[in-house]
Amino acid sequence: MLIWFTIDVMVESQRKPPFFMGSMLRGAFGLALKSTVCVNPSYKCEGCFSYGSCWYAKFYEEENSFHPYRFETYLKASNFDFSFSLYGEAVSSLPYVLSALRSTIESQGLGRDKETMRVRQMSIGNRIVFDGNRFLTLDDIHPNSLQIDKYCQNISIEFTMPLRIKENNRYATQTVSLHTLIHSIHSRLRELQGLPMERLGYRVEGEVVFEKFHYVKIERYSNRQRKTIPIGGIKGLMKITRIDRRSYELLKAGEIIGAGKQTVFGLGTYHIKESK
Repeated sequence: MLIWFTIDVMVESQRKPPFFMGSMLRGAFGLALKSTVCVNPSYKCEGCFSYGSCWYAKFYEEENSFHPYRFETYLKASNFDFSFSLYGEAVSSLPYVLSALRSTIESQGLGRDKETMRVRQMSIGNRIVFDGNRFLTLDDIHPNSLQIDKYCQNISIEFTMPLRIKENNRYATQTVSLHTLIHSIHSRLRELQGLPMERLGYRVEGEVVFEKFHYVKIERYSNRQRKTIPIGGIKGLMKITRIDRRSYELLKAGEIIGAGKQTVFGLGTYHIKESK
């Protein structure tokens, strides 16, 4: 079963955010998290005695794996507010993550100028966990668990953030098949649940009766590779009829964990609307 926390962060600033702030947030958060959790006097990950239990290492150093967290933002946002989700075993890192998120905004700073701002509030669900001055108790705050009790055959999927996904060994620039989308969610969900990778194992049923996508160009700068990397994807709407129950359930899970690649930056976010 998938479990998760979603932290909503409200930021006080007169500054206008960049067109895409997911990469900027992740970069600053990495520095803040390492400062929060690192116990190695050398401050180096290579050969560290604490590597196997370090949340910074799990979030940033482990390659070829799905990250158990993601930022959730919007393109052309009017403010710096964002959400941050933790999945699976990473929910136990909540106290460290809350501290690092505050440090990201108020101490580390964002952008090239490392501009600091003020965190007005952090909340989990309807519970405030940081009131702008101090952290409040985490007692009786429990992670969400994925439970899908209903099923609808006819749905619309609106991608509010670009979907970066490969089909036939190429990144999609115009559309994506329903099977490819669901397989992407299936793979990410299993890894977040700590399960071994396996094929989808069934035939996806459902007819795409309408779709309208456009490609959105996004770039991020990688400090590690010292270059700008394109991470664009498709954004738009897909309407599906007669979707099978298992595929419906995976799509509902995808609302929580995202779909495609670079979900850690906030890509692949979508919302489902049900119809008769």
